[in-house]
Amino acid sequence: MYTHLFTLKIFCSVVEKGSIVKASEDLLLTQPAVSLQIKNLENLYNTRFFDRTPKGLKVNELGEVLYGYAKKLIDFHNEMYLNILRSTHPEQSELSIAASTVPGIYFLPAILRRYKEVSSAKFHFEVSETNKILEDLLKGKVDMVIVSHTIDTEGIEYERLWRHPLVLVSRKDYIKEKNQRISLKDLKGEDIILMKEECDITKSWKHFLDRYHVQQENFHLAGIFDHISSIIGLLKEGGALTVLPQCMVIREIQQGVFKQLQIKESGLHMWFYLGFKPAILQNERVHQFYKFLKSFPLSEIHF
Repeated sequence: MYTHLFTLKIFCSVVEKGSIVKASEDLLLTQPAVSLQIKNLENLYNTRFFDRTPKGLKVNELGEVLYGYAKKLIDFHNEMYLNILRSTHPEQSELSIAASTVPGIYFLPAILRRYKEVSSAKFHFEVSETNKILEDLLKGKVDMVIVSHTIDTEGIEYERLWRHPLVLVSRKDYIKEKNQRISLKDLKGEDIILMKEECDITKSWKHFLDRYHVQQENFHLAGIFDHISSIIGLLKEGGALTVLPQCMVIREIQQGVFKQLQIKESGLHMWFYLGFKPAILQNERVHQFYKFLKSFPLSEIHF
């Protein structure tokens, strides 16, 4: 006797949501229907996959094993369905692209607009957090992703796509005396505000410091933030330095709101990567966009 994919989807939802009630809400099913599917699944294998605790359901060791296989089966089915649909009914399929925040907001809109001028392709475009869209790529939910870091995962291939400058900026009147090129070591003790440690901007900054044997402790860390907009807002109000992609502050620099510090050390930048499953390039529509993206001149993008 075999397990239906529908039952496995319900099982995975219960594991992920941690309760029958939340899973039923997520799946738009009644609670008895969800409970029955879990009961049937446990009867089929003559075992229990959850421990009933005062706080609700907790997946046990065997449940974790089943969950791992169930996720693979569901993801494989989704990938199979999308690939066959793209091959047999290309007119019904869209080119699905996802990007992390910086390339998604500042680069891709202009590129997609230009591509639409030379192609009749339809797009589904999403901007989200890097780990989330890489997970979607692995599941076959998107065709290609543009991200600021990679995760070593079997089945995904990455190519370096663009290198973009990071700039050290402050409010224009913060450091009046430092008009010439200065060394990182000359900034000892200066206040700096950064994105959270796991952010790729902060990682690139710390890698840059390491290259020149400068400790982050050389600066006074005045704040850590989750959102770039918070940093920009704070920078406009107070005195501090920060590190941001040039595309995000170029207008403020040109308008004289921010000042870019000219540092002697070179190489402060971050990379953006194109991620995809190699087999997807066999799809002609995807391959055409791949070639266009790789050859697009970034000089045509005006921030």
